[in-house]
Amino acid sequence: MDDSFQNLYEQLDTVRETIVTANLENYMTLATSLGALGALLYIAYRVWRSLASAEPIDVFPLLRPFVLGLLIMNFTWVTGALDGVVGAIAQGTEAVVESNRDELEAARGVLDDAERQELAKKQAKRKEEQDKKSSVQKFVEGVNNPMSLVDWDMVEYEVNNWCLNLLRDALKWLIECAKLILYTVATFMLLIMTLLGPVVFAFAIFDGFQQGLVSWISRYIHLSLWLPIANILQVMLNSIEINVCNAQAQAIQSGEGADTWFIIIFYVIGLIAFTTVPTVSGWVVEAGGGGGGLTRTLTSIGSRGAALAGGAVGGAVGGAASMAGRAALSKFRAPKQEQKRINEIAKGVKKGLSDK
Repeated sequence: MDDSFQNLYEQLDTVRETIVTANLENYMTLATSLGALGALLYIAYRVWRSLASAEPIDVFPLLRPFVLGLLIMNFTWVTGALDGVVGAIAQGTEAVVESNRDELEAARGVLDDAERQELAKKQAKRKEEQDKKSSVQKFVEGVNNPMSLVDWDMVEYEVNNWCLNLLRDALKWLIECAKLILYTVATFMLLIMTLLGPVVFAFAIFDGFQQGLVSWISRYIHLSLWLPIANILQVMLNSIEINVCNAQAQAIQSGEGADTWFIIIFYVIGLIAFTTVPTVSGWVVEAGGGGGGLTRTLTSIGSRGAALAGGAVGGAVGGAASMAGRAALSKFRAPKQEQKRINEIAKGVKKGLSDK
């Protein structure tokens, strides 16, 4: 499942790069013409004002249009520098997620081994108790209480393990979907900002639009940080589960017993926490509202969707567990006629023993 999601991330990167490569040149040409007009007005206004005031011309502020024009004609320098910085952060967090995922699988394996060892001890103890009884006692107990023949420890372990794995895999899949949604929205916004970035730089040459340059850079970094922050959140959730698995394994080995179901609570909380990633990214880099109404809508929809998904998955697994339990019981439930015949045989055996 992780490989399939990784392929989707790579496909989004490929699509974005293809669209930018095919269309950025046209927007750079348009922005160059607009920037040339802005540079002419910018320089002419300041030179005319200095001449009108009989003041010496300050050359340094006049270099601003030339620098912006150079960046517009080579806009890949801008996006390349920003992508290089944020990309290094993203690669670092992805490496931590991969190593953390390996530790999580190892911790789950240790917990599963501890549970199986505890189950094997219970089965050995039950077998030892059964071996002490005579064959007649076993037969009579089986007739009077057929359900005693069922290894309920194994049934309970299998049902609990199946339900827990199902719920855990479902929530893990939902978390991966939440990350993919965040990355898809961020990729779309970054694509628009990259294509229209040269136009923003061209408008920044005009008086009154200088702030747009800083806003564009801050929003670009803000959107690029969505995936690294989501990776950090996933690392936190995995670390919590690692500690819980190790603590439960130690509790089982010491004979105290442990309940593995409450780890699902952290997955539900983490699923809701993924909707706060845009807000957290806005705290790291102030982006003038952090994406506007789209981000707020995404957060609201994500929160409601996470709550509904958690309830639906919980209800589905609860129903499945109930059905599995009923199926396990019905498998060992004898028909009424057969039960009646067994009772008659048992009465005959008891009467024969009493006559002897």
